Amino acid sequence: MWDRLVFGQPNWLWGIVAVGCLVLILLWFSYRNAQLSFGLKFLAFTLKSIAIALALICLLEPLVARQRPRPQSNFVAVLLDNSQSMQAMLGADQTLSTIAGKTAADQWNAVIASDAHWQQRIIEDFRLRRYRFGNRLEAVNDLASLDLTDNQTSLHRSLVLLSERFRDRPLAGVVLVSDGQATDLSGSSPNWAGLGFPVYPIRLEMPQGTKDLRVSGLTMRQSDFEAAPVTMIASIQSRGYKGRSASIELVDAQKAVVLTQTLKLEGDSATQTVEFRFRPEESGVQGYQVRTALVENAKSTLSSPDVDQAAELTLLNNFRSQVVDRGRGPYRILYVAGRPNWEHKFLRRALQEDDEIQLVSLIRIAKKEPKFSFRDSKIDSANPLFSGFEDISEEEKEQFNEPVFVRLGVSDTTQLQGGFPKTADELFSYQAVVLDDLELEFFTADQQALLRQFVSFRGGGLLFLGGQESMRGKGFRESVLSQLLPVYGEARVSPSENMNAKSSPPTFQFDLTREGWLQPFLRTSDTEPAQRKSLAAMPSLQVLNESGGVKPGAVVLANAMIDEASIAPALVTQRFGNGRTAVLLIGDMWRWGLHHEQANQAPLFQAWRQMIRWLIADVPRSITMRAEQASETAGGHTAKVLIEVLSLNFQSMDNVDVQVVLTKPDGSELNGKAEPSARQSGLYELPVMTIDEGVYKALATVTAADGSVVGTGQVGWVHEPSATELQTLGSNSTVLNEIAEQTGGKVVDVGNLDDLSLQLADRPAPISETKVEPLWHSSWVLGLILVCLSGEWWIRRKNGLR
Repeated sequence: MWDRLVFGQPNWLWGIVAVGCLVLILLWFSYRNAQLSFGLKFLAFTLKSIAIALALICLLEPLVARQRPRPQSNFVAVLLDNSQSMQAMLGADQTLSTIAGKTAADQWNAVIASDAHWQQRIIEDFRLRRYRFGNRLEAVNDLASLDLTDNQTSLHRSLVLLSERFRDRPLAGVVLVSDGQATDLSGSSPNWAGLGFPVYPIRLEMPQGTKDLRVSGLTMRQSDFEAAPVTMIASIQSRGYKGRSASIELVDAQKAVVLTQTLKLEGDSATQTVEFRFRPEESGVQGYQVRTALVENAKSTLSSPDVDQAAELTLLNNFRSQVVDRGRGPYRILYVAGRPNWEHKFLRRALQEDDEIQLVSLIRIAKKEPKFSFRDSKIDSANPLFSGFEDISEEEKEQFNEPVFVRLGVSDTTQLQGGFPKTADELFSYQAVVLDDLELEFFTADQQALLRQFVSFRGGGLLFLGGQESMRGKGFRESVLSQLLPVYGEARVSPSENMNAKSSPPTFQFDLTREGWLQPFLRTSDTEPAQRKSLAAMPSLQVLNESGGVKPGAVVLANAMIDEASIAPALVTQRFGNGRTAVLLIGDMWRWGLHHEQANQAPLFQAWRQMIRWLIADVPRSITMRAEQASETAGGHTAKVLIEVLSLNFQSMDNVDVQVVLTKPDGSELNGKAEPSARQSGLYELPVMTIDEGVYKALATVTAADGSVVGTGQVGWVHEPSATELQTLGSNSTVLNEIAEQTGGKVVDVGNLDDLSLQLADRPAPISETKVEPLWHSSWVLGLILVCLSGEWWIRRKNGLR
């Protein structure tokens, strides 16, 4: 193609036009009386006219001017993928030196050979630079020296780095040799057009007959079921093993097999899932692995594969690891009750079976006696029971005006000695607070504000339980505590009829709502029929607090079914600031625990444990840790361990010492010290070099400036780039087409590599020149003239004309 057409002899234009018109007139007269049909006359006249016109135009010396890259002034980069997934293009168990299959060998050698014809043609016009990428971007002299062992395909990052390297140099294009299985995209589609140069991906085909069995994905979820069981879901994909059986094993950190399942493999495009449900024996961060192998070789596949397993493309994608973080207790729960009751008895028994939950109870067994003020000034103003006893001091008499509490589960004699906490340091040490049958006057205004901060700022959980004194009165509805409730409190101070012990109280049944069925912590059975049977077996309940309605944004999880026409909310929850509040409007849930001979069989115990677990599930700790993946370095990959340290009142703590013990996948330990981060106050960072693949764990111990231990934290993460790299095999045409389309390049089949140099020469380049060529020297012009004249001669001779 040309940019413009010019004539070397433009002064001859009108003369040639006149000659051409004269020739056309004479030619028409010569055909007018010919013994031919009109169609043949017109066709012969047209063919000869074209030939004459082209010959006359050549007398004007037509010249073609076009822009083309200036020879040896622009660069072309060849970027070759050196990752493990590229071995899929060669067949199973092959290297660059020994390639099984002629087709795979031919197409690969045609690409990487330094003397390949397509590279030599590019070198004629461009300055060729060769690079390989995988874990990092490197310049190489010979593409045939690659080993295809990198465990990552940093496609986007490598193209960006290449753009930076050629920022001030003319880069005409990049030839990309890759399968497109990028590991640095994270599901997002970057802006390839911003690279600033066209990319020409080479499409490679994977050989036929390739076999592979892999764990393509691994997800984990933890529920609020009893003792926090873990569900691990593994996605299994296979190629070439349809109808065979595979063994899928769940292995713990000590390489002991926890669970095993057998799966019959389906077609190549099918993704099958295997679910493991188990209960970790230990708390804290733990590493688990799911691995798969053909069932005939399950005992020897991973260590010494036999002939059948050796046919697999690779064994590096036969396993995936996952970190399970069950938290590290004890989680402290503060239970405050206005009077001794059976609810506390069953709650305490239920939580005794959970080693990670510590229940601290503050139970009022007597209210304070009011002071009597008589007109007779001689009467003692203290408790009248002690009037006349002059041997008792006034200070001792005042003690009898205070409520009497019983403390259970305290760690020392000073804990809760003054009653309900009055400072943030004391209250914020708990993860959740349960309030049972308490009137508004029990709390001071400061304590109510402190509870609000506990939920909204500290992120704690708050549970209100129903009772005779709970959530009643106009004063309560206007208080700070009422703001925390997900329901509006009852305006009446006196108990309603259904809570009056002198009358016959109506009974009701506990039933889950649609939203409640979706909450795992409310289910005590594995299946829906079993759960419905368990709910039907619940005894009739009698104590129900009335409410003034459910607040906007709150969710009703359970109802009290008084009769078919009367339904009242029984369990309601809502988010409040950083925390969560809930209200259980039933005052006699303990009845559920009386209908079983053995206490450990009571569903009530399991329900209480799951509800408390749900209440503290998202409560932050004073020391939180997370792992942040970072870019690779010359020696491997790096991650950052981030430790956020908060004081007892959940304010950022600076000037603390953070010591970290790192456990590597092989079990060895390294010690390090985290340094303050420039991102935010109270955040500390420790870079970690991750060379070995597997599960990493970090345990941090935080010490204050005075030498006291603030606390500990733990985090774990998985570093398995090989598993991610080999998660999908074959050419990812979607990514390759997207790169070519957005950058202005074109996908090139491996069989059309020789045309690549022509495509580069026809595209705009940073440094170009104008090349002028005579059009009449082109072979197609002479060929077209000869074709037209031959066609006209054949028509005449066919019809007997000279």
